[in-house]
Amino acid sequence: MNRNHHTYSNLYKSKLPVLLTLENILNIFVFSSLTSIFLYGGYLILPADISYTFVIIALSLLALFKDKITFSPYWYFRPKTSQSLFSNLFNIFNLIFSGICISLILINLQDQNITLSFGLFGSIIFMIGLPISFYFLLAFKRPDSKSKIDIIGSNSLKTYHTYEVYIHIVLIAIFGIIYDFIPPSATNLLMIPLGAIIVLSILNFLLNSLLHRNILKLLKSPDVQDQINYPDDKFEHTNIYELAPYTLIPKLRLYYESANDSGRNYLLFTLKNISAIDSINILEDIKDNLVTQESEKIQLSETILYLTDIRNQVNKINNPYEFIEQASDFSLIKGLIRSQINRTDKNLLLKLLNDNRIEVRRPACIVAGYHDDINVISILIELLENPETSLWAQFALENIGKKSVKYLEIEFSKRKGNLLFVEACFEILIKLSDKEAQQLIFKSLNETNIDIRKIA
Repeated sequence: MNRNHHTYSNLYKSKLPVLLTLENILNIFVFSSLTSIFLYGGYLILPADISYTFVIIALSLLALFKDKITFSPYWYFRPKTSQSLFSNLFNIFNLIFSGICISLILINLQDQNITLSFGLFGSIIFMIGLPISFYFLLAFKRPDSKSKIDIIGSNSLKTYHTYEVYIHIVLIAIFGIIYDFIPPSATNLLMIPLGAIIVLSILNFLLNSLLHRNILKLLKSPDVQDQINYPDDKFEHTNIYELAPYTLIPKLRLYYESANDSGRNYLLFTLKNISAIDSINILEDIKDNLVTQESEKIQLSETILYLTDIRNQVNKINNPYEFIEQASDFSLIKGLIRSQINRTDKNLLLKLLNDNRIEVRRPACIVAGYHDDINVISILIELLENPETSLWAQFALENIGKKSVKYLEIEFSKRKGNLLFVEACFEILIKLSDKEAQQLIFKSLNETNIDIRKIA
């Protein structure tokens, strides 16, 4: 029976990397076609070298600032769309762009003018497709692909996904060189690439449909169902804090003991990054009773000294309220925040949660999860609505537990117009495994708002 389960899941799992690889290959050709159209439009109004340089710089800037410019659009569209539609936003834009370009060509065809200039407006239309499509790749396609790769578990696809943006930029740059050797006609440089985009986008629709179908079958397989709920100590050492911030300190010795060298380096880096002064005693115990290699002891000693120095500076702060308003040393501020885990200065914690700086509010959310004060819970619920703090507030409310359920239920009726809040709220409620929490989700299946019903 186990063999049948394993065969059942492998049947679908073996297809997924092939389908996703084909999709990645098609996307490369899509961007080659978009580059041809961009350069065709650019060459009509700008010198060739300037058009070529402009697109490389523009795409590099988009890649450089991708985290800042894609976060809000992702959270705006993701809760409002079905999985199938969200996966195809990239393809939908490419088809819409192709349709606009064809309309422009048909207008020129009426004047038998297709080989001549399309004018400034037409050239700009041809040029905007590539950067906007690249943006859609960053904001929507890559997050969707990442979720699929996580399910598939392919290391080669994970590696490609890491460098995908830069690979596209390099290939676009190479295509820009090849472009000069293509026979310069509207058919070769414009019509054929437009036709290619339409065909490739339709093929991508079909691939996405197959991917979703096979992923659903894989997730329903008994072999996978048995592995859905992993214990805390099965987290990768390079993302413990990001996935489960409240297990890091209690299980620090276990994590350190089971990690390899890179995992241990990351653990220590994480502790320094969050100024975890509450971990000093545990680190000293690890150094004295667990570690035997001198190089590891030196590394541990450096981390302990770093955190001890922060703790000493925190203890010297006479007026933490004034310090928070004036300080710009975030290492020290984070140390002050961590010191509130075992202290009961509720007003200071509320001040930290209401700070204007995101670098302060996020760690404050995590520390707030150690306290079940009503005022703290209320602010955390408010922070669920903000894309910059929603995930951290979610962690905190999950850690507070069932006491937060009734407040979430009250606030849900007031804030359900914000779909980010709805999704975060449901995530918390389902993880608490509480009857009242589950009832709220079941009731939401009858909401008049179709988007809320989808999330439920």
